[in-house]
Amino acid sequence: MNAPLQISPVTKNIGFLIRRLLPNSKVKSIGPFIFWDHMGPAHFAQDINRKADVRPHPHIGLATVSYLLAGGFMHRDSLGNVQRIDPFDLNIMKSGSGIVHSERIPDDIRQSNAEVRGLQIWIALPEELEVADPSFHHYDAKNLPHLQQEELQVTVLIGEGFGLQSPAVMFSPTQLIHVKLKAQSSIDWKRQHSQQGIYIINGNIQINGKDYPTYEMLEISELDSVSITALTDTELMIFGGAPLDKPRILWWNFVSSDQARLDLAKQRWKDGQFPPIPGEIDFIPLPP
Repeated sequence: MNAPLQISPVTKNIGFLIRRLLPNSKVKSIGPFIFWDHMGPAHFAQDINRKADVRPHPHIGLATVSYLLAGGFMHRDSLGNVQRIDPFDLNIMKSGSGIVHSERIPDDIRQSNAEVRGLQIWIALPEELEVADPSFHHYDAKNLPHLQQEELQVTVLIGEGFGLQSPAVMFSPTQLIHVKLKAQSSIDWKRQHSQQGIYIINGNIQINGKDYPTYEMLEISELDSVSITALTDTELMIFGGAPLDKPRILWWNFVSSDQARLDLAKQRWKDGQFPPIPGEIDFIPLPP
């Protein structure tokens, strides 16, 4: 029996801990998913440097997916949106031809020294949407579809699964599902997209007889189905979608199928030609 392709995180400390799963030396993308960071757990006091505040920065050619497991973030963007994201809310920001946003830790989270952890994911837009107008979409946790059983909890964030359909916007066939399994419980998962993966948020699982620990990503695109057994109480993300329509170039916060378009975005940011965020005065300079 074939085993999943196992992807281990690259751990970085950027003032707080992140684990990067995509892109990876083994796999550049799984379906439209081209970037996957797991941040935290982290705590941020009222320090003068406000670590973890992400100053205004631009994006093109992608959709950001923000999903917090603990803590809070405040999103602001150049469309004028101001939106707090709390645990299990879903933020999807389509950058298209260009958007600027910031992500800051709210004061109440800092004052309480609350734990912050979550997932920051990028989805490549189809080529025809890379130059579309930007947009922003927020979904409160209570408005996302849930399945609650004794041994299994499911929230369908994007797409469909377990008989549930998410209201969240999709730009191509995409699936993102948060699954919680009690220890010693199992599910049989039939692959629903040509490219599919599993990410272990916490806990330990066994797939087709092999054990896998926390923070590992498993590509199951070559398997028609898998049997997943939780060896401990476990949280997973099941995700996938259609393959990319063509290769993507990633540079800093930009994604494009066209190098010239990416180079133009670099110059636009350097020259201050992206739209500003109302109320923000600082920004992240273009890297050298």
